[in-house]
Amino acid sequence: MSALEHKIQAQRFGLQLPATQVLEQLIEGYSETDAVRHLRNVRDRIQQAIETQQVASCNYVDDNRRRSTIEILSLAFNCKADLYLTQLSTENLGEMLQALKDDYVLLNYTGQALSQAMIQESYLDLRLEELKFAALLLQLKQDHPHSHIA
Repeated sequence: MSALEHKIQAQRFGLQLPATQVLEQLIEGYSETDAVRHLRNVRDRIQQAIETQQVASCNYVDDNRRRSTIEILSLAFNCKADLYLTQLSTENLGEMLQALKDDYVLLNYTGQALSQAMIQESYLDLRLEELKFAALLLQLKQDHPHSHIA
């Protein structure tokens, strides 16, 4: 199957964020904590934003051009957010948050040339919240490696 066919299949059956496996492994064994419940809620809201096309906007009148621009911008931003999730540790949360904020600014600046294409601030906030609660769970696992925190 070609890369294009894979992408078409992914669009038809819903976009899965690459960091999903990382977060599931992180959540495993901590399903009763408020932090886990909150992280699951944030992840659900991220998925809902993707499914309802609330990640980015663009002013192109042509529907195909608008959708393509939004898809590319969303992909670039989500790739960065997922990268920072995979690199996250208990020591580098501030660095990862700032890196994602910087990417948001840079992508939106570049998007100005593409009929004002931009990542929605509400979506940035969701991805930042995801990073914060993932870091909290990392800290919980580090502090209590053999217990199931309830």
